[in-house]
Amino acid sequence: METLITITDAGREAFVAPTNDGTSAQSIVEIGLATAPFVADKELRALPSELKRITTFGGTDVAPDTIHVTMQDDTADQYSLYGFGLYLENGVLLAVYCQPTPIMEKSSAAMLLLATDLQFATIDSAQLVFGDASFLNPPASTDRPGVIELATQSEVDTGTDDTRALTPRTAAKRYAALSGATFSGPVAVPTPPTGDNSDLAASTAFVVTALLHAQVGQIAFEPRSSVRAGYLKCNGALVNRADYPALWAYAQASGALVSEEEWQNGHWGCFSVGDEDTNFRVPELRGEFIRCWADGRDDIDPSRGLGSHQGSQNLSHGHSSSCSEVGDHGHRAWTDEQGLHGHHGWTAGGGHHNHNNGAFSRLLRPPYGGSLTGSDSSGSGSEQAVGPPDSADIVASGHHNHEFQTEGGGLHAHNVGMDGAGAHTHGVTISPDGAHESRPRNVALLAMIRAH
Repeated sequence: METLITITDAGREAFVAPTNDGTSAQSIVEIGLATAPFVADKELRALPSELKRITTFGGTDVAPDTIHVTMQDDTADQYSLYGFGLYLENGVLLAVYCQPTPIMEKSSAAMLLLATDLQFATIDSAQLVFGDASFLNPPASTDRPGVIELATQSEVDTGTDDTRALTPRTAAKRYAALSGATFSGPVAVPTPPTGDNSDLAASTAFVVTALLHAQVGQIAFEPRSSVRAGYLKCNGALVNRADYPALWAYAQASGALVSEEEWQNGHWGCFSVGDEDTNFRVPELRGEFIRCWADGRDDIDPSRGLGSHQGSQNLSHGHSSSCSEVGDHGHRAWTDEQGLHGHHGWTAGGGHHNHNNGAFSRLLRPPYGGSLTGSDSSGSGSEQAVGPPDSADIVASGHHNHEFQTEGGGLHAHNVGMDGAGAHTHGVTISPDGAHESRPRNVALLAMIRAH
């Protein structure tokens, strides 16, 4: 804020040109320092309570009615500064300023440095020239060097002040370095047009739009029952082209857009043109397994159409089986004749022995002239005593075997024949394996397609 300075009558007279037809330029060569309050009156010709005059000052006009003055006192004097006066080169007191409270307090160890804008109400400040000053510190501007006030961090962050200067520290907290920076708050940049591929910084809106356009048509699988925002279920539904223009554009460029008739005939993994006017159909993936398109590979899944449905099938393999019973039954068999033939045999000798028949104990020796005695109750002829000379005891020979051997009938064969059991069948049972479809281990997820 400018300080309104009082022009003395003597000072005003000094500005009047000798020809009384204008003003003349004047040079300020000294500034008096007042150490007590006084009344700034235009009739003053000397500065009240003046301590001393200094010549270490500078100044320049900064507006038609304003000059900027900088004063410096680096002596060891100690005082309170209440006011000051401007002296011309002829010793005339040009103008004075004073206030009831100290402008500054100077100690013996300190340097006084005061910069102020002095506003003149009735003279042209351009007519004032500062004399042989040791320094010049007017307010700095875009076309004039000088003194400038440093801006606080708050003023820097607000960014509306055009008179204060930044320091490297305040600037670093406000502006990013070209070599890179870490931002602690949001950074706003203009959003480039869609599809822009320049070096412009990308805003969040641009990135989101670009990502969404890049993802349209992509299919996602997630463990959820409701569709995610921006997606449609892959359930073969008809949708309006006007509601999903990006997805309709993707479908037209995908190479997987078929007629409604083709779609109904098994091309469920494709888009259909719908009614060919206002709608189109999305793929139907519910309950289906995904198989990558062979795309010309003929050694596996040959001649397969993109998006076409394929029924279940198993790799060729074997099954175990069993036969059912047909009940108890027989088969008649026979041997053929080999002609009349015999088998010769003999027994081996058992050695010399007797056989006791259990009823008689003695046998007659030949000639058999007598008869058995005591063996026939009625007699059988003339009885004759049998004694040791004409008979012998029948003695048991003990347990023994007689071997019987036969001779072989010569080398020959006997053919065996078997009659059939009649026409009949044996049932074969193959046990079933599996259920109503072929499938590997799996988990169920919701299939969705990015729509916008």
